[in-house]
Amino acid sequence: MIGRSRKESDPFSPSGMGRAVNFECGCFVSFSLLVAKGKLRRIEYSTNGCGFMIAAARVLADDHVEQELVELGGGSVAALSSAIADYIGEFPIERQNCCLLAVVAFQNALKDHRKRTVSEFQGDSPLVCTCFGVTEETITSVIATKAAVEVSDVTRICRAGGGCGSCTLLIQEYLDMRASAELY
Repeated sequence: MIGRSRKESDPFSPSGMGRAVNFECGCFVSFSLLVAKGKLRRIEYSTNGCGFMIAAARVLADDHVEQELVELGGGSVAALSSAIADYIGEFPIERQNCCLLAVVAFQNALKDHRKRTVSEFQGDSPLVCTCFGVTEETITSVIATKAAVEVSDVTRICRAGGGCGSCTLLIQEYLDMRASAELY
């Protein structure tokens, strides 16, 4: 039994791909993502897993298509698993690995998208937010205008820090440097 989310006649070039495999049962699940302008425009999955795995993959694909990366909150295991449980209900204990496998594959696709964004970046200023392609120059400019006093302000203005969240500590450092410079 193979679950698929698309027609073979409708190919696309993904901006992120991820896969996870369970060697105990021999099942896999993979996701292909198309991200454009910070939004998940298309999500496809493929699996040879059981009905639980197909259901988990389908919920992740259906629930997150047309969603902005910022709304994923970093795509944590807890948040993604909760989205599945909200729609389907709790999985039986012996099938929870099917849900987890789908979540890990989805996370791997998001990581692959971030990795591709970094490798394709050609700017002169360091890339700070890989989720949205925001440079250090853009962030420090936003902070210098004094329109941003908290990380959430920077996120609201230029989206930096609104995806996976890994850059929020660096953004806070930039804010702290500006605040300490104002004291002297």
